[in-house]
Amino acid sequence: MTVRDQAISFFDGNAVIGRPASPTFGSWLSSQSLLAELDQFGIDEALIAHVHSQELDGVAGNHLAFKAAASSPRLHVQAALFPRFGKGARAAIAQELDALTRAGCMAVRLHPNPTHHIMDDGVYARQYELTPTMAGTMLEALEARRIPVFVELAQTNWREIADVCRAYPELPLVAVNVSYTHKRSLFALFDAVDNFFCDTSCFHAYRGLEEACELFGSGRFVFGTRSPAYNPLAAKALVLYAEIDDAAKAAIAGDNLRGLLRRARTASDATTADSETEKEKVKR
Repeated sequence: MTVRDQAISFFDGNAVIGRPASPTFGSWLSSQSLLAELDQFGIDEALIAHVHSQELDGVAGNHLAFKAAASSPRLHVQAALFPRFGKGARAAIAQELDALTRAGCMAVRLHPNPTHHIMDDGVYARQYELTPTMAGTMLEALEARRIPVFVELAQTNWREIADVCRAYPELPLVAVNVSYTHKRSLFALFDAVDNFFCDTSCFHAYRGLEEACELFGSGRFVFGTRSPAYNPLAAKALVLYAEIDDAAKAAIAGDNLRGLLRRARTASDATTADSETEKEKVKR
């Protein structure tokens, strides 16, 4: 059975492909099985992160994500990115982002604590803190290109997210896998900054979407399924059966994410053009 609502176009901002070392609930998705899932549940597009990027190697995982996305125009890469340090770090990050955006990637996923599901911060220290001091060079480059940053809440914390949003006000930051138990912290951050967003995959607060839309408008949520760990139909139902108007449903289902990606494309094109101009000046 195909589940589709013709009036609303869904764009999944939180899907992971690839076989993990320890599959969540025993499941994992290839690009083809994800496409079949999108068809079954009436989801038009998806940002895909590759599990290899989190568990083993960011660069190799990104290559696998691009290879998977090449199988369908409905799939878009959410590349892994890690901080650079020392001499040449700023140039290296810029070159990496330029290469990603030229390849069509307009969103990244950060992994400050990639092994959090195996060993929490009390057992095994995080790779880095998501702060201006630890990741400032990377975050500055992302802000210049307005590239949306996705990060699992379990890999960071509310204080770090708030500090990053305040330090880089033009950087869209999307927290994923935010539970209904975090509603007060979530609303406090919505109230404090304008560049913070949340995916819908785990936000199962009773009438939580309705309350958020009433207080802050519909522009702060990005649709996400957390596939393959969760069933995408549950994520769709959360939006389709919310007591909000159709415009708000359409915004949450996909328009908000598409807007962030368009903004990144425009800013990245401008940044690349400026970089090419500077290179020509140096040549002369």
